[in-house]
Amino acid sequence: MRKRLSIYSSLILLFGLLAGVSHWTSFLVSDDALQAVIAAREIDKVQTIGQVIEELIAQESRRARLTARLTAARNSVGRNLAESRAGASESLAEVLDDAIGASQVAVLGVMDRRGVAAGLRTVDPPRHGDLAQSWGILEALSGDSQMSSSLESGDLTLLATEPVRWQGKVVGAIIAGVRVDSPLLRKIGEDVGSTLFLVSKTGQLLAASSEEQAYALDVKAVDEALSQKVPIYRNDRVSYQTLAYVPVTIIDDAFVLIAAIDSSEAYALLARAKRNSAMYTVAILAVSILLGILLLRWVLSPLQALRHRAQSLAVEITGSRISADSRNEVQAVVEVLETLTDRLVRRNVELDEAKRAAEAANAAKSQFLSSMSHEIRTPLNGMLGMAEVLERTPLTPDQERYLRAITGAGQSLHGLLGDILDLAKIESGKIVLEEVDFDLRALLAQVADTFRELASARGDCLVADFALPATLPVRGDPTRLRQVLSNLLGNAIKFTERGCITLSAARLAPRTGETRQWWRLSVRDTGIGIDRTAIGRLFRPFVQADQSTTRRFGGSGLGLVICKHLAELMGGTIAVQSTVGVGSTFTVELPLAEASSPPVGETVACPVRYELHGRVLVAEDNPVNQVVIEAMLGQLGITPTIVDNGRLAVDALSRAPFDLLLMDCQMPVMDGYRATESIRALLSPVSRIPIVALTANALPEDRQRCLDAGMNDYLSKPIRLDVLASCLSRWLPRSVARSSDSQELPDARPVPPPVDVLPVARTIAPASSVLDRGAMFDNPDFAGVSDGRLVREVVERYLADSPTLIAAISAGVQNDDWPQLVRSAHSLKSSSATVGLPTLAVIAARIEALAKREDGFGIAGELPALQDTFDEACRELRLELEHLVR
Repeated sequence: MRKRLSIYSSLILLFGLLAGVSHWTSFLVSDDALQAVIAAREIDKVQTIGQVIEELIAQESRRARLTARLTAARNSVGRNLAESRAGASESLAEVLDDAIGASQVAVLGVMDRRGVAAGLRTVDPPRHGDLAQSWGILEALSGDSQMSSSLESGDLTLLATEPVRWQGKVVGAIIAGVRVDSPLLRKIGEDVGSTLFLVSKTGQLLAASSEEQAYALDVKAVDEALSQKVPIYRNDRVSYQTLAYVPVTIIDDAFVLIAAIDSSEAYALLARAKRNSAMYTVAILAVSILLGILLLRWVLSPLQALRHRAQSLAVEITGSRISADSRNEVQAVVEVLETLTDRLVRRNVELDEAKRAAEAANAAKSQFLSSMSHEIRTPLNGMLGMAEVLERTPLTPDQERYLRAITGAGQSLHGLLGDILDLAKIESGKIVLEEVDFDLRALLAQVADTFRELASARGDCLVADFALPATLPVRGDPTRLRQVLSNLLGNAIKFTERGCITLSAARLAPRTGETRQWWRLSVRDTGIGIDRTAIGRLFRPFVQADQSTTRRFGGSGLGLVICKHLAELMGGTIAVQSTVGVGSTFTVELPLAEASSPPVGETVACPVRYELHGRVLVAEDNPVNQVVIEAMLGQLGITPTIVDNGRLAVDALSRAPFDLLLMDCQMPVMDGYRATESIRALLSPVSRIPIVALTANALPEDRQRCLDAGMNDYLSKPIRLDVLASCLSRWLPRSVARSSDSQELPDARPVPPPVDVLPVARTIAPASSVLDRGAMFDNPDFAGVSDGRLVREVVERYLADSPTLIAAISAGVQNDDWPQLVRSAHSLKSSSATVGLPTLAVIAARIEALAKREDGFGIAGELPALQDTFDEACRELRLELEHLVR
């Protein structure tokens, strides 16, 4: 705490002093400015007083001169002075009385040519002596007008003398005088708002505007004013009065006018402001110190946090605490960081050594994993091979179930070993990428076709959304690309329950300086989604987004790690966007070079061909599915017998022998489950006929229901040719498996043509299409039969029969005919999936589930989407038919 106070005290004190000094300096500047304003106002006032005095004296002088001239100009005055006749004195007295009464001068007198007073009139006679001794009388008798001042008995009088002429001769003189006395100064003082005093050169008080003199006369100031001829100011800080000694020249003599200016009110305001400013300074100082404490704590808190973090980090890394004794917070942080840096340097050296040891151990681990994976896979391959051989022998139902469990567990272990081996190769840098030419379009179609069955088995639909040409030759590593896509599709199917998975591909815009083509391959699902906080853990070994999914969905957590490493090895990237409860989208962007030569037709065919013989009965009510199953069986060399429902199937078995029954589960009159129970109740050998379910409900509980009803096997719709052939080979008698390159079978069917030479309806499919071309149009199992006539027949049959099913669904909702609704929705679901309309099949499946629950309101909500999707599907199918006819 002492360290903080030391730096706080210095910085806070500096902060407060700066704020206080700043305010006080501002006040002093303002105080000086105000005093300067007051002084300027006083100077202006003094100048005004001086101007008024000078103007007033000039005015009085003019009045006295005018009075003297007018009086001297009267003929009676000149005649009486010149003739000296009887009654002249009385006549002159009357003239003087009239003139002094009219002009209001203080003194008015007449002198004869001898300088003897012939008459005198004054306002206050006792105060005046002999005017004949006044300056200017002789000049007037000589014929000149004069102005002079007279200072007698302490009175200042302005005298004007004018010669009196009679018949062109000077016969006398007129003297007119005005006084500069206290009444005059009182009048001026009232006008200018100041107390005025007039003193002589000797300091004698001549006149005052006030009877009280509240100051002591400064004789030195009087002398300075007279000698310097400028106003001299004296300030009294007690009474806040300013005395201005103003030199004034009156006619022919110099005087000093003292103006007492009262500025007590202004100076009192300044004094009060100074006291307030002092209080404000103290308050500002206190507030500044408080704000400084808060501000410094806020500013220094990161340094404190950094220091504590560095000290705790030192304890975590090195095991010992760092102490800093500096009283300067910044210096203490610097010392802690420098010490921590030194320790980290030493720690890095230790970590480098540990890293090299770990790399050596990791290399040994990778070598061990690689060796053990190979060693384990050898007996495991033998186990899986013998399980496959055992699967082709006659087995009881329980043995078949046990064998499937063994095979499934072995395949899971085989996949895990493959992932571990790939990861070991990646970590050891032993993965070598191929550079071969391949058809990207065909590879994507093969991957989609491979996982379509798996998606269907879980109740999902898989859509192949390729806006690509029919053939797309590129150069790269198709094996690793297939591995990445397979991992992503497998995860999408595993974490999606009864939803939709979309595999899409699009070419990106060329990149600057890049000659290769950049492609974006995406796998989008509508599964459980991934929490945002878990996305960062996805690409770590043996880690899943939610560890509970390991038990719920299975998996080792290696698939995405391998995908990331492979994508980066191929020069690309992998990213994920996901929302919990909505789904996820994994996107791979990678470069592929242009193919060095046009791709040679790759044979896309089943690795094993079967020579099949037997009589097969098919119970299927949907016309589209009837055409498809008949064509597929025809490719396998079998001509089937087809009936429309389970009752007809039972009757057909009663009339003629068959080797195998392919039974649809949802049919009118009698469904597949009741028909199977009826057949198993017949007499032997008819009751022992192998029955294989054809079901669009591929969930585990639906398959178990088929087995519980007495069926031997099941096939999911839409049916793949190789899966159908494999199933028939297990149940038909005298079935022989042959390799694809065998030349021993004279009736061996020709291999379907490669994908790149199949008839294609359009070069580019619209990205928003509801049609999955990979299901039928681009599927070699269909497109290669009779030059595409099977595809045309299936589509035409679908376009003819599906409107009836749509109408039946609408009628069933209105009439609450739930059995009809279930059958119609199931039939529409099955046929739509067959022709490659997964979206429509999903809507029909939802309607089927709602019909089973007799939820008419829910079905009514699905009908608009059903109709809109069906209309779009019909439009696209008709376009495909037009291209096929051409």
